[in-house]
Amino acid sequence: MKIKPFFLVSIVCVFGMTSLLFSPFLFRLIEVRVGTPEVLLTAAERNALNLHTWPDGNIGIIKNDETYTFYGTNGGLLSKTSGTIANPTNQVVYTNRTIQGLKENYNYAGGGPVFKADEYLFMFYHAEYHPNQNFQQFYSTIGIAYSSDEGETFHDLGKIIQSRYVLNEDDPVAVEMAGAPFVIQDDYIFVFFRDTITTFQQNNLAVARCSIANLLLAVTQNETPNFSKYFQGSFTEPGLRGKSSALEFLNGNIRWFDVGFDSKKNQYVLVFVDDTIIGQNLYLMFSQDLFHWGPRINLTFRSGEIFYPTLIGQEHNPKYSNGSWWIYYTYSALGSWSRWQDANLERLEITL
Repeated sequence: MKIKPFFLVSIVCVFGMTSLLFSPFLFRLIEVRVGTPEVLLTAAERNALNLHTWPDGNIGIIKNDETYTFYGTNGGLLSKTSGTIANPTNQVVYTNRTIQGLKENYNYAGGGPVFKADEYLFMFYHAEYHPNQNFQQFYSTIGIAYSSDEGETFHDLGKIIQSRYVLNEDDPVAVEMAGAPFVIQDDYIFVFFRDTITTFQQNNLAVARCSIANLLLAVTQNETPNFSKYFQGSFTEPGLRGKSSALEFLNGNIRWFDVGFDSKKNQYVLVFVDDTIIGQNLYLMFSQDLFHWGPRINLTFRSGEIFYPTLIGQEHNPKYSNGSWWIYYTYSALGSWSRWQDANLERLEITL
């Protein structure tokens, strides 16, 4: 089965088969083997654990030997579970905690992506304002919080990335920044996001960064760290309402996404959700430098909604892998605002 590509020839992946894609931008053949989807948690099992709207975004993961700790948002509340890579909810630590000391009044603030630096555990969170108390007309931002007690409590450092678009309560637009996937490189942390510019224009993949040193200093001074958006080749724009550049050549639609680094390919990997004629499905892109992404490789072609993908590498740091990745995601036949009525947590394995 062939799909119409963006200036490239692609063959859609079939579960258990190999997909080959040639891109004139990369001038190389990319081979991806896609495994069979596996249900990890049914909707009934999820609800029985009080994970009623989980994971409502990217999952953060810390690995210690063979034990994994998972952080996610449960309808705007923090959750923490632990278990194995195949059983992420073997132990439910908590499901309904809030970020302490929020510096702004949000209608929603739930985190997931986490990383350790010195003695702190940092978490990026997706926050929302709901103009006119309409949760479907949300204006999202990205903030950061930290924990000094191994993730039992998180304390707010503040809002770090905001769209170019100004909140307008009379404009029925949803401003989606996604779940703050990140990578760490050269003592900087790079956070990826969607940047809404006007009602009808957005950069679907953009990036901002902050040095780890400045982040640690912000904790000691209880200040909000300054992130800078990447714009026209350099990090010169403020994270809050600054300008950004689209990182994919044709700036195609991206609904939700995650990122990691693959040492076998020596490239960064981005998994994302986009719309198809039968629902929302998974795609893959690569980059050698974080700032130029492509081509798109279609991984799934299923009816219904696949959403909230999280890449999990098979090395000590789950943000890295050597050719094999797990993709965790929600699958719902209903989708959209009804997804939590039937959403399962699923995973599939890809091999590069």
